[in-house]
Amino acid sequence: MLRLRGWLPALTAAALFAGAAAADAYLTERTGQVLPSRVRQEKGALVGNLLGQFRTVAANMLWMKADVYHHEFIEHDPHWTKNTDILPLMRMITWLDPHFTQAYASAAWMLALYNGRPGQARTFLQEGLRYNPQSADLHQTMAIIAWRCDGNPRAALYHLRKARDYTKDAFERRSLERSIASIEHQLAHGLHNPTLGSLSPERQPLRRRGSGTD
Repeated sequence: MLRLRGWLPALTAAALFAGAAAADAYLTERTGQVLPSRVRQEKGALVGNLLGQFRTVAANMLWMKADVYHHEFIEHDPHWTKNTDILPLMRMITWLDPHFTQAYASAAWMLALYNGRPGQARTFLQEGLRYNPQSADLHQTMAIIAWRCDGNPRAALYHLRKARDYTKDAFERRSLERSIASIEHQLAHGLHNPTLGSLSPERQPLRRRGSGTD
């Protein structure tokens, strides 16, 4: 069985970060009575900046590791949506760098659309949006979950409009505008769309029973 080999860099990153923080605390204690306040403030800012850069680098390293592991999984099992072992790596990435929106979106997509856990996906995305309120990608993912899993077209519209307002890509903006116009038209005329709520957890058992054994 394929084993997740992403824990070693994750644990190493955490250990190095903890060591850096401990070293800073030690130096602060030893020099606190000697260095002028201005120098202490500059030292604190420098250490904080270095730790922030380290966290960003570590998050990118884990993302690359997750990508490699994901493709290794696909080589053994084409059903990549079953690769839930990758989710702890996504969680670690967002702990290290809460502005890593790709990790938030990828994990939420897998949780909600392929593993029937839209509540967890929504909570994860809400955390991501607290750190990245102008992320078009996170708003668009939230809109998809609202539409496909929650059956909530008004919530989907809200996040699609946010995504349209924040995206910097002209092609994506036009695509979002078409989606918004389509949903507005459906709501205005009371039209039924079969994809609305099609992946809600309540409808999943029915789909499995109807499809038989794989």
